[in-house]
Amino acid sequence: MDDPWFTYLRGRGRLHLTPRTAKGWVATIAFGLVLALPAFALPHLIERSPWLLAPYVLFLLVALVLFLRWAKGRSQIIDLNELDRDYAEFQRWKRRRRGTPGDRP
Repeated sequence: MDDPWFTYLRGRGRLHLTPRTAKGWVATIAFGLVLALPAFALPHLIERSPWLLAPYVLFLLVALVLFLRWAKGRSQIIDLNELDRDYAEFQRWKRRRRGTPGDRP
């Protein structure tokens, strides 16, 4: 893959998926349309039977899970827990460096 379509931030129960390129934005908008278009038929289906709402909700959930899996495969993954560990290590290094003689004029 040349350029990731999405940026995926993960860590501490966080899921943040953001479109990164034009292809990512087009995919996100297309996904929104796939979810929104059946919603226009929903009022007519509910008039016939309120139970017809259940397949639509199931479709929404399945489509969302599939889109998230697909988008994660085309994303740059940034692990926030790893960044925290790296930052803490940097802070320790910085404190050690400040304590060495000869650093201050």
